[in-house]
Amino acid sequence: MEETKLTVSGFLQKVSRYYIPSIYRDYGNRTDQSYVYPSDTFYNLVNRDQVHYHFASNLEVRRQQLKELLDLHKLGETPIHLIHLGFFYIYGQYFSDYIRDDIKENLIGKKRVDLYNSIPEFRLIGNDGFIADTWFALRKEHEKEDWERNPGFHNVRLLFRPEIFSNYGTLYYDVDWLEPKSNGPRNECYKYTKETDPMITKVDDSYIEGTIEVGPDGGGLRHFINGKAIHAGTLLEIKFGTGWIPGRYEWSFKTGDPIRLHSGNDELLIKEGHLVRVKR
Repeated sequence: MEETKLTVSGFLQKVSRYYIPSIYRDYGNRTDQSYVYPSDTFYNLVNRDQVHYHFASNLEVRRQQLKELLDLHKLGETPIHLIHLGFFYIYGQYFSDYIRDDIKENLIGKKRVDLYNSIPEFRLIGNDGFIADTWFALRKEHEKEDWERNPGFHNVRLLFRPEIFSNYGTLYYDVDWLEPKSNGPRNECYKYTKETDPMITKVDDSYIEGTIEVGPDGGGLRHFINGKAIHAGTLLEIKFGTGWIPGRYEWSFKTGDPIRLHSGNDELLIKEGHLVRVKR
């Protein structure tokens, strides 16, 4: 498929309705001002709908697009995050390498060079770093009482590898994952090793779990769960939603007939292929 070739202004108009998350840092002067974006956001916007064309390899065209972008910025109607995205659209991931060759008065004019030098810098980081930096920015501080607390969450849990979490002031040893305590004291965490990892579903080894399937057995047919033969009256548990329903197994031994499970006063019907489990 031929790539869509949009001018930088056409591209920015196309993507202007999309949300671009960012972190803004200001330490008092231009060289210490910066915007940080998750790199996936810029890549996704540039590559959506086959709009994955930039001008870095064509000197004449890319410098013309640079002039157009800086002139857009001069008008003051284009948000700064779109100006940054425009630089990425023109130069791609090698922005910092290529731009130095183009920001010259004899190529784009003195006014545009001065305008470029007034634009806050930006950089792209990975998703891990962006989420971690956002978490850090949400910490609560009380300057007069000299205390800080972790961000508070109600329906979200975040886990950090210790090497990433150490970027924010505390280095933990002998752990695999850290979960900051919601609204807890600064950097106080629950600590997990691989054996206590809350993201790993614990498997009950006392059960054999699998789909129930029919197979030959001594000249007849029988149901099996991962090779274990199931006999009439066996206590099974069938998967239903997010839970398990226990019952006694029964079958007519006729191909195509449903499997019956007697659970209390109810009778449940299932077919081969249903997820079940049985005690070893």
